[in-house]
Amino acid sequence: MCAGMGGFLPAMKQIGNVAGLPGIVGRSVGLPDVHSGYGFAIGNMAAFDMDDPEAIVSPGRTAFFRSRPRRHFGRGTSFV
Repeated sequence: MCAGMGGFLPAMKQIGNVAGLPGIVGRSVGLPDVHSGYGFAIGNMAAFDMDDPEAIVSPGRTAFFRSRPRRHFGRGTSFV
């Protein structure tokens, strides 16, 4: 890995891997803040044909932390 590339190069490989998944429609796209994740890169977008019985279903991980209940700290301040 090149110095200073962090999770970028592994993310490029993950984007390529997603492009080969069954049922993909169009392209596997990496957003500007892409970095490596678990399977899908964080910031990787792809659409899948749900009518294709071979297609995969990948639950979106982008809203994972937003689904937790809010914790309140003091007046008018909340953190997720």
